Amino acid sequence: MFIKLITIPLETTLLLLNFAFEEEFFFTVNQLINILKIKNLNNNHIVGSASQKYCLFRLFPIIFSDLVEKLQSFKIYLVLRELLDMILAFPQRKSWLPFMETLAINFQCMMVDLLPEKVTLKIHYVTEYPKIIEENGPPVRFWCMRYEGAHLYFKQIALQSNNFKNIPKTLAQRQQLRQCLLLSNCQFLKTSEEARGVKQIHMHQIDFKIRTLLIQRFGQQLAQFDQTLLRFSELIYNHIIYKQYAVYVYDLQHVEDIPLFFRIHYIFKYNQQWIFIVDFLNTDGFSTKLWSYKVSSCDRLGIVSPNDLKYFHKGLDLYEVDHLHLVNLTSRLTKQN
Repeated sequence: MFIKLITIPLETTLLLLNFAFEEEFFFTVNQLINILKIKNLNNNHIVGSASQKYCLFRLFPIIFSDLVEKLQSFKIYLVLRELLDMILAFPQRKSWLPFMETLAINFQCMMVDLLPEKVTLKIHYVTEYPKIIEENGPPVRFWCMRYEGAHLYFKQIALQSNNFKNIPKTLAQRQQLRQCLLLSNCQFLKTSEEARGVKQIHMHQIDFKIRTLLIQRFGQQLAQFDQTLLRFSELIYNHIIYKQYAVYVYDLQHVEDIPLFFRIHYIFKYNQQWIFIVDFLNTDGFSTKLWSYKVSSCDRLGIVSPNDLKYFHKGLDLYEVDHLHLVNLTSRLTKQN
């Protein structure tokens, strides 16, 4: 059920990383395996795409939890991670800007103090983010990550086609055919639903607690022994991916915007209605060392409909490190005014 990482030496971690993430849902093991190969770690440089490097940056304290406290420069990571979480947030608050400026200056000073040989112009550019955000809004609206993804597609086509006579024509033709395929579907402009991993199950095969919840919600007709339900492993509803055993944010609490999580146990369809059987998790605190929220389960099961959910964050994986269950967000969350 959980993505488990055991605190082990660095060399062993690299060897066993592929086995440690056996049950990932939204994190791809290959993203890290490819860039953590020894041949890609030469000359103090990591080879990989922007998304792969960001994935490594985000999960670094979880993967190397036994090492981070021994690193003197790890405090640079913590400052940069807090700043990056606010930069990538959407929506953002103007009240964050002074604190972001303080973090950016601290990051630059710490780099000069602890890693002077690594200081480049990009370190200075970090201090410009508060001003850019104040003038132009959240950077995720105009960042280059989508361009990098589109550029990667063209690079792959250019290499795989083995046609070097008229590469611009080849790329343009392939892109036009791809766009025609996407536009012919037109589902991205409509309310759509797509399910995978369907299986028909009988009511007597379902756990007693869940069966009781369903009967209380939909009546005694579900109590019949031969009553069946359709169970799915994945649902794409209104362009949001819901997966069995994945974790989702369903609300933010207090002025601190503390996220509240639930974990999907089952995805059912009954009488043309989508039903999520979820376990509402307790948010026990925030681990600065692992830069993740600590959560726990107290078996608070409930029924949720995707129509009732407000989108805060994409689906998340649940990690287990040193007997702690952790959820790692990609950005800071806040409610729109």
